Amino acid sequence: MVINHHLYFADSRLKNEGFAELLPGVEVAVFDEAHQLAEIAANFYGQRLSTHQFENLLDDMLREWPVLDLANQPLKPLRSRFDQTVTLLFEACSTLGDRFSIQGVGKNSPFKTAYQSLADIAGQCMQCFSDMDLGDYPGLMRCKIRLQELIAFLNLFISEEGGYIRWIERFKHSLVFHMTPYNIADSFRELLRKQNSASIFTSATLTVASSFKPFTQSLGLCHADTLMLPSPFDFAKQALLYLPRSLPDPKDARYYDCLLERVLPIVEACGGRCFFLFTSHQALNQVAKRLKRYLSFPLLIQGEEAKPILLARFRKLGNAVLLGTATFWEGVDVKGDALSLVIIDKLPFASPTDPVMHGKMAYLKAQGISGFEALSLPNAILALKQGVGRLIRDVNDKGVLMIADPRLVAREYGREIFQSLPNMQKTRHENTVLTFINQLNLTHETSSN
Repeated sequence: MVINHHLYFADSRLKNEGFAELLPGVEVAVFDEAHQLAEIAANFYGQRLSTHQFENLLDDMLREWPVLDLANQPLKPLRSRFDQTVTLLFEACSTLGDRFSIQGVGKNSPFKTAYQSLADIAGQCMQCFSDMDLGDYPGLMRCKIRLQELIAFLNLFISEEGGYIRWIERFKHSLVFHMTPYNIADSFRELLRKQNSASIFTSATLTVASSFKPFTQSLGLCHADTLMLPSPFDFAKQALLYLPRSLPDPKDARYYDCLLERVLPIVEACGGRCFFLFTSHQALNQVAKRLKRYLSFPLLIQGEEAKPILLARFRKLGNAVLLGTATFWEGVDVKGDALSLVIIDKLPFASPTDPVMHGKMAYLKAQGISGFEALSLPNAILALKQGVGRLIRDVNDKGVLMIADPRLVAREYGREIFQSLPNMQKTRHENTVLTFINQLNLTHETSSN
């Protein structure tokens, strides 16, 4: 069975709880796009609670409570206190960012104080159930069970118990408290053992410099048999890798202005037909403002329309330039002349300030392991390979891949990145790129915008 990753984990949870099953027993389970599996597994083995969930529970309790029961009265002020506490939490987050670790929050900070108030409200809600016989109120019984689970999470989240990265994510109307495991290898290996079936993991991006080690270690598959098959594409003939010269460091404020000076002649020569892939929304928006002034081709920007609509328009127009972030780095298939140029703004290293990445790096450092070599660099390489893979989707496709980040050439780790990419012709000269594009004989018959 070729299996959906999320469905696989949901099925295993149901079987573990002894309630039911979603999937039949199989002799062989095939995990396609397996490079995504470690992140999905971490989500499955982690825990999370949102203020929205707490709010829904309070509303359900108020709705289920016996109408004539005077015990109903304490819930209403608690519901009001909850709203006030969430407001305080949001105010405290204003200086902490949209994603931050609880470890970085001071003990007596406004956030910790508001969080303790949230836990106190949950405890007082539980006291409302004292001296109540819930035999005639199954709805309230379910609410009590949910409240017990919520209190257990709130206590665990603020505790020092190891094994998890504790972090908070802020959305427009809700906060989510996350507990993400540092390591899921042992848990996933044990899950496979219980399934009692063979497992096959496939993807175009499982290796780093021809090694499966980062993938197998992340999932506890250290004794797995591995096989790397050659690509059906002749990258040496079908693609040209352009590494522009003299760009400043990506942290330099001039970086994107200088990058656009290199990009525009190549886009013009290709007649549009370009995916411009970014590592952040901020960079995308910054470039989009400039391109709107200078570009003579239809400009499609992620977020202005749904992804399927943007892709359909891109294929139909035939001369568009599409700006996208992570969602367009993988799972997108545009064959033929409609896509002849892929530009990648930076090497896709995860931000070291991201709470999950920071937590995992600290976990590895405590074990005497280089977090950069064991985690940050392999993850960046696998993400880069996904972005690179957007260009050549068929044996007849041809095009230019432009990786702008000067660190690819300047830093020592660039050698390992090159070893992980398809064997393409390489150049640092714009004239070579323009000659290559001219030889593609791209037609310029396109739909209007």
